[in-house]
Amino acid sequence: MLKIQRSANGRVVFTLSGRIEAEDVKGLGQLLALETAGQPLVLDLRDVTLVNQDAIKFLSSCEADSVKLENCPARALSLVKLLPVERISATSVVGEFRRGCGARTLTKH
Repeated sequence: MLKIQRSANGRVVFTLSGRIEAEDVKGLGQLLALETAGQPLVLDLRDVTLVNQDAIKFLSSCEADSVKLENCPARALSLVKLLPVERISATSVVGEFRRGCGARTLTKH
């Protein structure tokens, strides 16, 4: 089950916790679309425990649309940024989220 908490203080941060499943992607996309255009958006993935391939594709599209991904495991973030969506393997990302994200904030290189 995915839990979403919204906070705003100069930027809008959606803190996600739990599993991001295929059925969550559409709703999360709709939430992001409701925000004011041009306002910085952040997805904080610190407490995400599991994602599926649809979620990785969604995170990849968010990254392409300038939504910042924070507290994302390094390997998962590299898959989101570097691999074409069709080459992303859900199993290669699942373990990264299960290991936990730690307190890192990762930015584009």
